[in-house]
Amino acid sequence: MQKDERLIEALNVVSNKVDKIKDKKDKTKAEIAIKQAIVEFCYRNGDTPTETLDFLNTALTLMNREAVTKGCVTHHLKNIKNSSDLTT
Repeated sequence: MQKDERLIEALNVVSNKVDKIKDKKDKTKAEIAIKQAIVEFCYRNGDTPTETLDFLNTALTLMNREAVTKGCVTHHLKNIKNSSDLTT
């Protein structure tokens, strides 16, 4: 199995797990955590906000989730930068 196929399979597993969450608040928290994790992954790889947005929306599309705006990425990046400022 190639890397892209593995990524798609992993995203499908994550999506299925989120779909099984019954409580709407918990499901929302899980979806936000997924977005945060993807944004942090891109940040650590040195991606620009635009590249991060494209990558995140590709992942969300593969998970049958709604695309987000650049504001979502900016919000998560701000939180990541603020939390890293606290640890330095």
